[in-house]
Amino acid sequence: MAGKLELGICLFELRSGESQEIRPWDLLEAAEWADKSGLAYLALPDRVSRPVPRFDTLTLMAALALRTQKIRMKTHVFVTPLRHPIELARRIVTVDHLSKGRFIFAAGLGGGEKPQGAETSVYHKEFVDVGIPRQERGGRTNEILEALRILWTQPSASFRGKYFQFENVVFEPKPYQKPHPPIWVGGNSEAALRRTARFASGWAASLEMAALVFGSFPAALARLKDLMKEEGRGGEPMHVSVCLKVNLNPDEEEARREAAQFWQLQLSSIEGAMPFGVKKEYGVYGPSEALVDQLKEIEALGVNSVILHLHSFDLKTQLRRLESEVLPRI
Repeated sequence: MAGKLELGICLFELRSGESQEIRPWDLLEAAEWADKSGLAYLALPDRVSRPVPRFDTLTLMAALALRTQKIRMKTHVFVTPLRHPIELARRIVTVDHLSKGRFIFAAGLGGGEKPQGAETSVYHKEFVDVGIPRQERGGRTNEILEALRILWTQPSASFRGKYFQFENVVFEPKPYQKPHPPIWVGGNSEAALRRTARFASGWAASLEMAALVFGSFPAALARLKDLMKEEGRGGEPMHVSVCLKVNLNPDEEEARREAAQFWQLQLSSIEGAMPFGVKKEYGVYGPSEALVDQLKEIEALGVNSVILHLHSFDLKTQLRRLESEVLPRI
């Protein structure tokens, strides 16, 4: 793999203090720290009606763009099929301009490819709440990704698909990045890899989910390369990004205790709703040295960037440990 492994953090809204309020300024402070520390990415998850705290992803990202200077920002990942492509194209272009080209659109279907009891999961309910059949999510996402590129690049955009149709839409301004912001695709199924090979310049993967579906992460990566050849893109670069669950604490038992509590309070609404036992197997809950070793192993797989999910209620302590004990050794 050419170049140095890039690191980023994913920001979650957390309840703070005795009042248990949600404090957006805490996220702004964390973003400023990440920008100054030299991290490469700031990632924000997306959801519409899942039962956990959440600001609007792209609105918050616009605010973060004005509080940072260098760090790239990405959705992680965006619940694409619940949106309309024209409205989504406008919001993305707004962030793209405010960040002066530091935005990456990572698109997903909404999580939980094959959850147990899908009809009762928060992933399924989100589609019910918006009034969109969950079985349409793949087709809708494919059409949205195609329509976005047309809107961003054509003087007058027209599109006729199964789910979306529009004629002669004059979309201005065009994106700050040319021809448009990078599109990454999230997901670990065969269909997700096909979507990545067709539309994307990056794959936003999960180590544990890819391993569960394909047997190992290298097997999933090999399958993606085969699909890129089928799409006539065999010689093109593909940025490979993975997420890693982390709680940095010299006391390994305490790290796992806090991480388990953090995971329980997410109410099976993030990261594929996998049980914490799977998280423990693929995450790093303990001393910083363990994270450094794990990052070196991940880099050897051919991964370009790692987004750290900090499974902790004390974000500032986690960031301090990351800055002093991990970043100097990567």
